Amino acid sequence: MVCIVTVSGSSTLTPTGLLIVAIAHGFAIYAAITISLHISDGHVNPAVTMGLVVGGHTTFISGIFYIIGQLVGAVLASLLLLYVTNTTVRAHTYILY
Repeated sequence: MVCIVTVSGSSTLTPTGLLIVAIAHGFAIYAAITISLHISDGHVNPAVTMGLVVGGHTTFISGIFYIIGQLVGAVLASLLLLYVTNTTVRAHTYILY
């Protein structure tokens, strides 16, 4: 939400602000793939890894190790974010009818 407010100048997102946020997201993904390219061939999430395994570009065993590493990395990043922001996590229950 901070990015949206900063880009659009208000709490509502304008079409220009949405475009800027989308472009920034694209650059962030580009940076993540570029940084991890020499380590894991640019596998940045389990969906990409599974697609490459199904497509035959990565072996099944390598795919499993990539996915385990990605999930462990996500958990560690979440814990680091909790530690840095010093916030508590409250569970919310939503009932959809």
